[in-house]
Order: sequence, then structure tokens, then C-alpha cells
Amino acid sequence: MNIIIIGAGPSGMMCAIKAKNENNNVTIIEKNDKAGKKLLLTGSGRCNYANEIINSDCYFTENSDLIENIINPGEIDLMHRKLESIGIYPDIINGYYYPYSHNSASVNNLLFEKCKSLGINFIFNEEVNDIKKSSIGFKINNKYECDKLVIACGGKSYPKTGSDGGLYLILKKLGINFTKMYPCLTQIKADSIKELSGVRLNAKVSLFKNNKLLSCETGELQFTNYGISGICVFNLSGYVKDNSNLTIKINFLPFAEETFIENRMKLLENLSLINAFESIINYKVLKYIFKKTNISETARYKSLTENEKKLFKESKLTLDQAKEKYPEWYENKVLKGKRSYWTVKRDLYDWWIRQIKKEENGASYGHRYFCIMTLVIYGIKCGLSKDEIKQDAIDLIPFLNGLNKEEPFNEEDIKSALECYDERYNTFPLKDIEKLTNIRIERNKRNGRKQDVHIKYMNNQRAFKVEMGECTNGGRPDKQKIVQKWQLENPEGTKYQCVKDTGLSKNTVKKWWNI
Repeated sequence: MNIIIIGAGPSGMMCAIKAKNENNNVTIIEKNDKAGKKLLLTGSGRCNYANEIINSDCYFTENSDLIENIINPGEIDLMHRKLESIGIYPDIINGYYYPYSHNSASVNNLLFEKCKSLGINFIFNEEVNDIKKSSIGFKINNKYECDKLVIACGGKSYPKTGSDGGLYLILKKLGINFTKMYPCLTQIKADSIKELSGVRLNAKVSLFKNNKLLSCETGELQFTNYGISGICVFNLSGYVKDNSNLTIKINFLPFAEETFIENRMKLLENLSLINAFESIINYKVLKYIFKKTNISETARYKSLTENEKKLFKESKLTLDQAKEKYPEWYENKVLKGKRSYWTVKRDLYDWWIRQIKKEENGASYGHRYFCIMTLVIYGIKCGLSKDEIKQDAIDLIPFLNGLNKEEPFNEEDIKSALECYDERYNTFPLKDIEKLTNIRIERNKRNGRKQDVHIKYMNNQRAFKVEMGECTNGGRPDKQKIVQKWQLENPEGTKYQCVKDTGLSKNTVKKWWNI
């Protein structure tokens, strides 16, 4: 049987290997001048070719049974064994599968050479513009004929590599149905609230269609002049296929339940609503809520109707649970009505600039905006001025433009990224930075040891040196004695109380707590 495969990516080459092993004549047609062009960019050049967790929950689908039939433990195990038989051995880091070489070119070369060794024919620099049915099967570009045709040309994710969706129009003419593609990991355009543009806060964002909950996310939310943004919005964007009958609901008190509001207002019953809530809800948000609901901001909570009180939604997490789980947050936000942030040395900021400019595993097209957004976030962490960060970002424009000259990166993009210049982004999660920038950030592995094992190891090392008279142990046993003494005096006490009473850091108390 003669089989033609359109697309010389990893899927196309793996399919070709399978087909050739069943004694078929196999040809791969590729529009680029070489195979695996997009594969070479995977994982910032390190080739993150699989993940430890792969199941139907990882996909947006209305047919999970179909996904589970394709992606199940048996099939996944078979895939890994097939890759290892080709020569691809995994290095698993935090659930991500990389080749042990950490080099995508090595994976691409192994797949390509396997195909060549089997006698699979490659036709490069051949863009498919026409597919017709023939007497035996299909005819491509009026030149190549086959019994069976496989389409493995990718979607529309990266036009520079050939994944531009151009072939889908040809398939449509053949009467082939395919799922419409939608963007994801992006902002959501919605009815803009001009008064809140630029406001950033923590909230629970829920997305509904026809009043049916699609999904919800809790985290940083940003209001913009076109709708909403922020990491929780990025995570929801994949559910947005069109804007018909869609509703976004925002809970500005994701931690609070009814008893929290009632108890708080008993304590603050003499305060107006605006004064009672401005320490836990953004002031601009409060002003907007009062304006839209026609509730007077000077009113007292006890004067509200039951429907008006429902503005403050109930949460699954009680205040006591929040107090126990987030004691510092409880003291700063609920009791004191404030929030603190930390800064680090400028080294972090300079390191990130070097990461962006690395030839391998650095910034890549499609992630340039998020690389600059992260530069802004790290600038905040390091206490740098907005003007200094802006100038450093402008200096990076020539490099970023070199990643895709057809779609230049400009100062308007930098201006947009600078909207993240807010100290509340101090706590932007590392895993989200990796996800958005496509730059892998290595963790401190402590020579491969877990933290508790490493602490015990270092303590034993230090104790031995003290015994040998090689060091005085840096005074650390004094802190250990402080913690132990406090525990003896407060047998029912908690780590948090110990931190408050002794003035020691959280990490110090935690370190000596069970020793």
C-alpha cells in the first residue's frame, strides 16, 4: 500500500515509522526545508515531549471517552517504550519529560534517522495546495498519488514553523469535518468597566454559558480597557469559543462566608460600608459596586436588605480555616487591613535578562510579551523604578524582533507589559512564569536531596565539624535552644505563635521545631 503523510513533525514521523513497519511504501511531504521545525523549539529547545500526568482532564473536549480510548496507561506506556526503542531516554523533572540530552535536536535527529533507515521517502519544500480524490485514493498537487493519506500538519499555533492552518481550507473542500480552533492562554474581551481599568486584585472568577458553570479559577485578576486579564483568566480562556450567552461572575471575597461578614459587621457596626470593607476589597471596586447597586456607601450594614447582603458570597473556606491556614494573611488583611511585600537583590532581575537573551532555552516567538511581563515582575521584586525597567525592556526590542522579523515587537507591547508594574505581582507563581514564558527555571535541588533530608545531612555535617573543633556552629544551636525552650514553656503552642513571641523567622522555627 502506498501511504503519503503530510507533515514531517513528530506525529508525522512516528506515524510513518508505524506504517513502514507494516510493509507499506511511505512518503512524507513537508513544506519546510527540514523535518521537525516546531519540535526544535519545544521546551525552549530542550524538548518537553511528554508529561507525567496525561489524561482526558488535560483536554478541552466534549468526548472524554474518545480521549481516554487514545490516551490511557497502556497506550502511554507503549509510547514511552517505542520512543526508548528509537533511542530517546527520558529525564523526568517535576513531571515534565525531557530527553536525557535536554536537546530537542537530538530527538528530531533520532526520529529522522529512524525514518531514513527504514527507507521512508521525504519530499521537502513542497507546500500542499491541492488534494483530489483519485481512482486509487488521493492525488496531491497533481504529482503524488497514494492509496491512503494522513494529515499531520498541526493546527494554527505557530505560523512561522508552518502551522498556519492553511491546509484546513483544502480539507473542507474534500468534505472533511474538523474541530474549529480557538485561542487559549490569553485575555478575555468583555464589557469593559472603565472605572476599574488597571485594578489588580485576588478574586474567584467563574465562567458560565447559558447559566451553566464551565469552570472557575481563583488568583490574580486584572481589569483592562478591553475586559479582564490575569493568570486565572488565562486558565479560563480555553473555555471561550464564542461570546454568546457567556457570563463572567467575580467573587471579590473568595475566602469569606456569610458568618465572616456578619461577625465583621458586628465588630464594625458603627462604620459605614465603605470604611468597613475598604481594607478587604479594593476601594475602586467598592465604589463601582455601590454605584451599580444604588447602595449608599455611607449606609450601615444592618440597614441592608437580605438581597443586598447577598452581594457578599459564601465560600467553602470558613474564616477559622483561613485563619489557621493563612495566619499571616489573617493578621495583616483581616485584623490590620494591610499587606506586606518583600524585595530581593537586583541579581534576580539581571539574571532574567540573561535568560531572555540566551540562544538556547531563552525567549521565543509567541512568548515575548510574557518574558517582558516577567521582567517587570522581577523588577518590582528588586525594588526597581518603572522608568528603569521600561528602558531595559526597550533595549531588548532588537533581540526580541530577531525572533520573528515579520511580526515585530514594539514599545506598545512594552507599555502593555508595564501594566503589571504593581507590587501585588510580587507573589506571581514560578510555575505560571514558566508556563507563560516557556523558559524553564531550574530549582535548587540540594544535590538531589529533599529539603528535610538535606537539613538532616547538613546538621550532621555541622555537628561533626563542631566535635572536631573545626567550627563553632555559627551560633545556630542558640536558635535551636530558643525554639526548644519556647516549646517547653508552651506545649500547646503553634509555630506561628512561636514566630511572634521569639522574633525568629518562619523558616528558623520550622527548622528546629521537631528536632
